[in-house]
Amino acid sequence: MTQRVVRVLLVSIILALSPSIPAVDFNLFPFDPGLSQFMRCYHRDPQPQKALDCFFSLDLAKFEQRAKESNQPHSIAILYGFYATVLHQNPSLLAPFAKALASSSDGYRAAIGMEIMAYSGAPKRLNAIRFVGEKLSVSEKEMARYESLEEYPYKAMQPTDQYLLDIVWACYFASDDFTFLARIAAQLEPISATLEDTKVRLKAIGEKKPKPDSIEYREALALAQGEAARFALTEVAKDDPKTLSAIARLVANTSGNVSAQLEAILSRLGRVHRKNREEKRGA
Repeated sequence: MTQRVVRVLLVSIILALSPSIPAVDFNLFPFDPGLSQFMRCYHRDPQPQKALDCFFSLDLAKFEQRAKESNQPHSIAILYGFYATVLHQNPSLLAPFAKALASSSDGYRAAIGMEIMAYSGAPKRLNAIRFVGEKLSVSEKEMARYESLEEYPYKAMQPTDQYLLDIVWACYFASDDFTFLARIAAQLEPISATLEDTKVRLKAIGEKKPKPDSIEYREALALAQGEAARFALTEVAKDDPKTLSAIARLVANTSGNVSAQLEAILSRLGRVHRKNREEKRGA
């Protein structure tokens, strides 16, 4: 969802770094809303085998091409996060997943699948990687690379930029793990009470034309990141009772501005839900 910007006004930064802020919907893959919706809804009724079947139905080469054309270069990393987490949560499906990869005629899919297995942190992932590698005659050099990949890096991943924020969202959707949502909510800390207030702050910073890595520049990135988190939390919770309940839990487990911003989200969504109910009764 983002791209790095150098030496530009911070008003431009908020648009370039966080196009999700003025957007009308939350999509991990703006170029593929159907897949985005599937992943977004997965945690409400987890069906891991169905999710893995979906992986084998994807045209991954086309997916990556569309991602590049849409300026979403981290989209494949989002897929890694989602599917590695599905396998992390369901290690019994690792062997069937490996067998399906080994019988696939798509070498690109097999390569991505082997990385997913490596990142999953599943107990027998190295055996599964070796099995696929032997079936597909993968070189020892490549095998060593797969086997050296970090074991479930998402466990401690902090969403410190928009790329990582999207990946952490994917991990949350794949696991329904409260800790991922808490990390997303933590990004709310620097933002103002409203988006308009944040824009005023950004405009003031932008007028200084700060250099990259300056305090003001880093503040602008943090503000853009916080607004992206606020937008996504609000949009996801609108039609997701599990996330709405999780946000309510977070309010009780946080403090300061994070807690205040979460309470504001709950209040805003409460008004939306009441309005929807009233409209239905009046229809």
